Amino acid sequence: MAWGIATILAQKSQKGIVITAKNLDIERMFSMSDLRHTRVYQEALQEGIEQERRNTIMSLLRVRFGSINTELEAITPSIIRLSTEEFTPLLLQLSREELITRFGKQTED
Repeated sequence: MAWGIATILAQKSQKGIVITAKNLDIERMFSMSDLRHTRVYQEALQEGIEQERRNTIMSLLRVRFGSINTELEAITPSIIRLSTEEFTPLLLQLSREELITRFGKQTED
């Protein structure tokens, strides 16, 4: 479990929070329940969830269309806001043009 904790804190260190503790020190400093309540943990968790959603969307677009052009990449932030249950059928059923038309409008707002 210490590896996951160190990874989360290391990711946050790139944003200016410097962590110098080793894995074992981190385990001694926090119980897992304590760590889960910290702002750093919550932010890192949210970033991880958003990155995984983005990866899933990009993967579905690549499988569906073979490549991702700048127009498809531009609509990704709008698609990420949807739940998995909402975006999955849309990505599997709508054409490239339909996706750009539907979500391109949202990026202009």
